[in-house]
Amino acid sequence: MKGKEAVITQLCEKYNVDVALALSIIGQESGFGTSNLAQHNNFMGYRAAGDAGKSSKGFGYFSTPEKGLEAAIRNLSKYPEKYASKGVKKADMNNIDAIAKIYCEGSSYSSAIKNIYDKTVKSYLA
Repeated sequence: MKGKEAVITQLCEKYNVDVALALSIIGQESGFGTSNLAQHNNFMGYRAAGDAGKSSKGFGYFSTPEKGLEAAIRNLSKYPEKYASKGVKKADMNNIDAIAKIYCEGSSYSSAIKNIYDKTVKSYLA
């Protein structure tokens, strides 16, 4: 995601999503921009048609990194309403531990997100 930090920051401000959370999840999901889906500007395994169509497995393709990042961050912003029944609140969007637990099932995923934050994102944001 090198070179897209400003775009991510702007989109996080637009959608009221914690920058550290977004950077950590995007880093994990996309292999820091190196995954096959990231080559199609899908940085979070977004399963819906993107503006450039979708794969045979239903993953969205986006015409630009910015469009893919916006879809990902907009999707994150909807988590409080999407997971209200699981107790997710708007305040959780600023809490990596709270959101990572419901973002993807499995304790190892939550730990991976926290690890990326602690080792990479925290120093970038400092």
